[in-house]
Amino acid sequence: MTTSSAATPADPASPEIGERVLAAWRAGTLVPASGPGGPATVEVSGRGESFVVWRLAPAEEVSATAIAVRVPWRAVEDLPEQLGQELPALAQLPPGIGPAPLALHTDPATSPIGRPAVITTHLPGRVLDPSAWTREHLLVHARTLAAMHARPWPGRGQIAAGPDPAAGLTTQPLSMLGEIDGAFAWWRENAPDVCARHAALMEAARAVCAEAESACTGVRDFALSHGDLVATNVVWTGSDDDLTCHYIDFEWARTDDRARDLAIIGGPVHGGPWYVPMPRADLDAFSTEYVRAARELDPALDLDADALLRRRDAWVAYERTAMLLHVTRRAADGDPLHREVLPVLEGTLAAHLGVRVVAVSL
Repeated sequence: MTTSSAATPADPASPEIGERVLAAWRAGTLVPASGPGGPATVEVSGRGESFVVWRLAPAEEVSATAIAVRVPWRAVEDLPEQLGQELPALAQLPPGIGPAPLALHTDPATSPIGRPAVITTHLPGRVLDPSAWTREHLLVHARTLAAMHARPWPGRGQIAAGPDPAAGLTTQPLSMLGEIDGAFAWWRENAPDVCARHAALMEAARAVCAEAESACTGVRDFALSHGDLVATNVVWTGSDDDLTCHYIDFEWARTDDRARDLAIIGGPVHGGPWYVPMPRADLDAFSTEYVRAARELDPALDLDADALLRRRDAWVAYERTAMLLHVTRRAADGDPLHREVLPVLEGTLAAHLGVRVVAVSL
């Protein structure tokens, strides 16, 4: 039951939602498996593309582990992925990589806060602006990524809850053309004006994916992939020689080509708070460290580094072009961040793909 008979506030970041989170914690309904909680504080710790995150910090004598309560600000049916589908993936993470799953409330009528919510542990740390990432940050990220990818999976897809987490995976061959054609078909149907503006970039990105098809043949070393591992989803603790990173916001998590996570963090195509700009030397150092760490963790791993990097480049072309379409649509709707990011992302992608673009006002 909800904690109040009053109407649920429309804004998931409203103080009343925070009060409901705290009341549910004390009553033992927020995380039923843990029982009633004691003294705690609660505050909004972030707002992303789909969720507001509340951080609940129990008093030290009760628990040293803070809790993240992720409340969607979109309608559940409008979320890009099914609410809570990341929880089975979180349960398969190696220790120290990401948050631990705690609870899921899908029905507002029975949710203790009157809204759907995904409950996990809260990871300490700070998100860095992409410009603040150094070579050492990239190397630490590469090693952490290799650790997350260390367990082999037999196919691609969403990880299932229950005794067989691989139950729903597909063993169909990886196809970058299939990936990009499927995504672009959706965009052409739903935002034809955006696609018309970026037709040349979409064509060039597809050509990169077509060239990488031979590197997809026979790929069997699928890994647990974050799926959206941009800079805003990496939190840092420590400094200098004691740097540690953890990953957050796993709603796109699935088993997939390990090259996907390699591509998303950044490189020559960048823009906004998401992508780390990397000169060629840094990109090479990051990729080399990832391959070294992956082989060290699993000496039996048959990892073709050249094929991996060809697929990475295809994922860059696909993912950044898809992101450009998203940014363009959000900019056209008047969002100030996306208006600011648009020329940078479009310009770096065009330079990377060798396409001449003409600036178009929105």
